[in-house]
Amino acid sequence: MAEIELPFAEALRLVPEFDGRNLDLHAFINKCDFAITSVKETVKPSLLKGIITKLSGRALDVIKYREITQWNELKFMLEESFGWKKTISYLQMQLNSCVQSRNEDVRSYSLRLEELQYKLINASCENKTEAESKTIST
Repeated sequence: MAEIELPFAEALRLVPEFDGRNLDLHAFINKCDFAITSVKETVKPSLLKGIITKLSGRALDVIKYREITQWNELKFMLEESFGWKKTISYLQMQLNSCVQSRNEDVRSYSLRLEELQYKLINASCENKTEAESKTIST
């Protein structure tokens, strides 16, 4: 059982809209995970339906003809459809070979490097424990 118990309406307010583009999938899933684990067992099916109402566009297209009864099913489908699919070695090569373009300002270049680093860390932390993920990301 969760340490805190949120009422249905409060838990649903935590869940942002998601269309497959407007928000980082990882952030959406983290917010949904927190909401699902913070309500009573009896509320979880209703909260799942509420989460589904927050989907639109491509994200809704992925699930609209399926009967989803568990949060883990929805989570798996969204990760399969919108998750990052590049391998760690590919991302490492991209990061190592990244050079500043001739007309690119330093800020744009550093943002590009940061994005590659973020993707590499996320790929490296996949299927790891929380302790392992913290070690990798520091």
